[in-house]
Amino acid sequence: MNRTYHVLVVDDDTTLTKSIEYVLKQRGFCVTVSNSGRDALTLLKGGLDPNIILLDVIMPGMDGYETFEAIQRIKYFPIIFISGNDDSTSELKGLTMGALDYVTKPFIIDILIARINIHLGTVYGETKSTIERNKDGEPTSRTITIGETDTLSVALDHDKLDDMKEILTESEYRIGKRIALGYTNKEISDELNYSYGYVKKVAYRIFDKLDIKKRTELRNFFTK
Repeated sequence: MNRTYHVLVVDDDTTLTKSIEYVLKQRGFCVTVSNSGRDALTLLKGGLDPNIILLDVIMPGMDGYETFEAIQRIKYFPIIFISGNDDSTSELKGLTMGALDYVTKPFIIDILIARINIHLGTVYGETKSTIERNKDGEPTSRTITIGETDTLSVALDHDKLDDMKEILTESEYRIGKRIALGYTNKEISDELNYSYGYVKKVAYRIFDKLDIKKRTELRNFFTK
């Protein structure tokens, strides 16, 4: 990334927050830790202005969903939920509320940081996306560049695409392969002229058919 970003980590698990704080600082982030929703609100009302917030869902007193709503009444902050709840209902609730992402525990810290970087790059205009398409205009690969150095490249696998055509409906297939390439629901709805709500419903129908819980797992079914 081209600048120093400030991350607020809100989680009652002190062991986890210390681990996240240590690794983020090693990667050049400025980090503030709060171990409850109420303490986080006090910090934000007192003038703390993080670039992004990692917010646990299951916390005593005030859970992550309540904290999310209270935070957004102060001002808009980009928020990623982190949660031990790996069911699609919890994830759908978090994303529907307006969170950037929903990351389930346990997670690989490098993957968490990659997702933080991608979202920060999108929010602050440092992410560039290059998409290769076939003669029909359908995407075949995508390279995402965050800042000047971090790059994520994903390419679809033709054999796997053929397998998915046998399992998914046409709309599921079109949405599924874009999710695998790292499209957001908003990008999918804009490109395919589907409503945002429809894209979310179809995405979870795909997850149910393929017996997966997270968007990143979908790549295994579509990509090389």
